[in-house]
Amino acid sequence: MSGRLETEKPEWKVQFSETDRKTFEYIAGELEDFLGTKALLDVNFRLSEPQMINDLIFEKLKPLNGKVSFILKKGDQK
Repeated sequence: MSGRLETEKPEWKVQFSETDRKTFEYIAGELEDFLGTKALLDVNFRLSEPQMINDLIFEKLKPLNGKVSFILKKGDQK
């Protein structure tokens, strides 16, 4: 994962690069607890292996609609 994490009050800006997901989640959570405010995130990440999006995964991703962008590749169906 790479990206930026910001808070407005108090103003904090953190940039990170090539951080694994679990480390990022821990640091973001601790920062929000410490500062007492929610962070605004701008994150890019890549999956280590291609994933097929089936109906179940599609339904699980619906709550993210309008909040995130995905770049998808058309793959071979098996």
